[in-house]
Amino acid sequence: MIEELHLGGCMQLTDDAIVELTFALGGSASSSGGDGTPREAKPATLRVLDLQNCALLTDKSVECVRHSCTHLSSFNLFGIPNLSAKVVDQNLSKMSRLRHLALSDGGAITAAAVRRLCAKRPMLNVHFDSYPPDDESA
Repeated sequence: MIEELHLGGCMQLTDDAIVELTFALGGSASSSGGDGTPREAKPATLRVLDLQNCALLTDKSVECVRHSCTHLSSFNLFGIPNLSAKVVDQNLSKMSRLRHLALSDGGAITAAAVRRLCAKRPMLNVHFDSYPPDDESA
């Protein structure tokens, strides 16, 4: 059983790949095989998922992880520019076992959305930083 998966820096990783991957690791019962037949879900075992700098991912990936990886306690989404502020309110805030979360403001995720998340989930340890980092040599 896989409990940790570190895919940070996989620049070609897509939402479709995350859908297939999360199903294989503990997916949702609504998934179907290539021939259209329903596939039975497996128990979720994934606890740590690192998707840092997987720039092609969107809210769809986070929604899929929320539904499929119900035991996730650590989620790294730092450096993913295509995530919206809605993903914080509609998905991340509902991941009840999540204890560690890394996000960046390089996309549409705002400090206000992160503050709302922290107010709803005071025990959640959130790392929220600028991405790309400020150029200190200028």
